[in-house]
Amino acid sequence: MFSNVKASLQGKADLITKSLHQDNGDTFVNAMCKQIRAKYFDKHGNKKKLKKTNTDLFRVHDSGDLFSPRYISAWVRICEQFPTIKFWFPTREWKRDSQLPHLQKLASLKNVCIKPSAIYVDEPAPQVDGLDAGTSVYTSKEQAEQDGHFVCPATYVKGEDGKILATCQAHNCNLCFIKGCKKGIAYLAH
Repeated sequence: MFSNVKASLQGKADLITKSLHQDNGDTFVNAMCKQIRAKYFDKHGNKKKLKKTNTDLFRVHDSGDLFSPRYISAWVRICEQFPTIKFWFPTREWKRDSQLPHLQKLASLKNVCIKPSAIYVDEPAPQVDGLDAGTSVYTSKEQAEQDGHFVCPATYVKGEDGKILATCQAHNCNLCFIKGCKKGIAYLAH
C-alpha cells in the first residue's frame, strides 16, 4: 500500500475511534454528514447532478467494516439524516453474533441495504435473516451462475479497448443498492 494511502486510512480510523470513545461518535457523525452534504447537495439542499457520482447512492467502506455496535449506531444516525440517499454496506461482521442485532437495526432503515459478504472465495453468498442477499467473490462466472448468483457486470464486461468497464454506471446497474434483493451477487476475482 502506498504510504500516503496508508496514512489517509489511518487518519480516518483514528478520527472514528477517538470520536466513538470521547463523544459517542458525534464528531464522526457530524464530519460525515458535512462531507455528504458538501458532495451530494448544493447550498439550497438540492441534490447535485455529478458526472462521475450518482448522488442517489452511497457505498460505505471501500476498505473497512462495521466493527462495533457504537460504530453501527453512528451510521444509523448518518443514514437517518439522508433519506433520499440509498446506502450500501458490504460486511463480514454478520459472522459475529454480537454484531447481528445492530446490523439488523441499521438494515431496518428504508434507505439502507446491508449485504453480508462471504468469508471465502468461491463460497456462495450468505443469506442472513434481517439483511439483504449477500455477496461473494468467485474465480469463475460459470460457477457463480451455477450457484444461483447474479454476476456483477462491472467485474467482467469489457469495452471496445479490451479494458473491463469496472463501474456500476457503465452498466446502468445498481443492484447492490436495491433493498430487498433476494439473489446473491458475485464479483469475479481480478
